Amino acid sequence: MIKINDKEYKKYNINISWGSFSSTLMGKKINGISPFIKFNINDSILLGLELIFSKEMFMETPINEKVDITRYLTDITYEDGNGWISIIIGNYTCHITRINEKEFFFDFHIYNDEYNILNITINSTISIL
Repeated sequence: MIKINDKEYKKYNINISWGSFSSTLMGKKINGISPFIKFNINDSILLGLELIFSKEMFMETPINEKVDITRYLTDITYEDGNGWISIIIGNYTCHITRINEKEFFFDFHIYNDEYNILNITINSTISIL
């Protein structure tokens, strides 16, 4: 389920593209291959989550353990008929729970983004690996 402001969407497509990254997080250099997760809602709204949580880190996540990956979000994108914005600045959280070998439950929330127009919730199972 995806909820944007007061409207709930239960049907959407998920597309994952993988890319290499090299970054510094909390003073530690990290690199690897990580996903950009795109949610396509009715071919009219696109939400994107860009991560530096590597494929290796996903593979090491224990089953049924909830992990806070908020600090690994490098971009949150929103696009609709009015245009495209990056909403990485604001109050947001992102947690994952590994369900099985390939699937993760994503629990993502953004509250009153910098433009004070978007409240977004994503509660969705995603096949990552």
